[in-house]
Amino acid sequence: MANNFYIPLQSKDFTNEVFRIIAMGEPGSILLPPNTGKSNRLVNIFIENNKSRLKDYHVVCFDVTFHEIEDSADFFGIIRNEKRMAKGKKIVFFLTNAQMLIYDNSYSLLNSMIDMQENDQNLQLIFLFSVDIIHPNIAKNIKTSIFSYIVYYPFYNHDDVIGLIDHQAKKWSISVSKEQKADIAKYCGGYFWLVKQALICLKDNPHLRIENILRYEGVRTALEQLYTSLSDSERKSLQDVIYDRKIEDEMEEHSFHYLTKIGLIKNNKVTIPLLASYLKNSLPQTKIEIVNNAIYVNSINIDRQFSRKEKQLFRTFILKKNQLITRDELAGSIWTNSSEESYSDWAIDRLVARLRKKIENLGIKEIIKTVRNQGYILTE
Repeated sequence: MANNFYIPLQSKDFTNEVFRIIAMGEPGSILLPPNTGKSNRLVNIFIENNKSRLKDYHVVCFDVTFHEIEDSADFFGIIRNEKRMAKGKKIVFFLTNAQMLIYDNSYSLLNSMIDMQENDQNLQLIFLFSVDIIHPNIAKNIKTSIFSYIVYYPFYNHDDVIGLIDHQAKKWSISVSKEQKADIAKYCGGYFWLVKQALICLKDNPHLRIENILRYEGVRTALEQLYTSLSDSERKSLQDVIYDRKIEDEMEEHSFHYLTKIGLIKNNKVTIPLLASYLKNSLPQTKIEIVNNAIYVNSINIDRQFSRKEKQLFRTFILKKNQLITRDELAGSIWTNSSEESYSDWAIDRLVARLRKKIENLGIKEIIKTVRNQGYILTE
């Protein structure tokens, strides 16, 4: 009987890595691309296809998304119950969608789980995250033993994309030409959700060219969800690659290497061309705002990009968006104490020029307009 879902060839790599983790006997972490919903499917395929190799283990797939764990006591209770059912067998405990522990700032719970594994030879914890737990802002909160064995399970490769297309085409009774398959693989990369959306578009419009599917809501939603699931530094790094800008920030450099390991970047190119096109041409209008005294552009905190004076200048523009601001007003917002520092029109103009340059480096063009002999206006 045929499977209702496609089993990727890449799942063999997952199987090999899991057995390496089990043999090691320490906590293991598998890092998956964001917003792909891979973890439960991978674990269930692994369990189903390796029953004979797992006969001496009690295997549990525990989805963090659907279980309420308030604290370590709740998790201890779950493990105690599994121990009773295991009847002396070693427990292999998969925690899928473990990124929820990061999103909820449940670091104490995560660290308690790690402690439990370290103190129990009969327990094996394998975490599946779709977030970069090695990112400095996250890693500093987690016990180091979770980093003993890190595996990157990237977006799917070309053969698996073609395999999924063939599977879905047969399931939905649609015809997909060889050229269309190649185009889907080219423009959608290994992002299965996007591949399926492309096939849905072809189902309704058999002669549609794949590079023209950005206008379809399902396609845009898949791309938007992928982009918004990235961290600030990952978004910035992705934009730097798309706009061929040099990456100088340490956090962005780290994120560049992470995005490369999960297969979103390869050879300094984004592996999902539709995502690059979406970010270049289809993002909503630039939204600039101040949240908790920090500057955000399209929900990304960009405060660190600017000096103190540049930030104050930018905040002044934002607070008086679409209004003419004179040089004297700008100077007054920066040098609140006239005795602190002298200033001139030239100094203001130079500061505005530096601010403009940094804003342009973020991919935002010409939002600060000069009004001759009067001042400036910020427009979105």
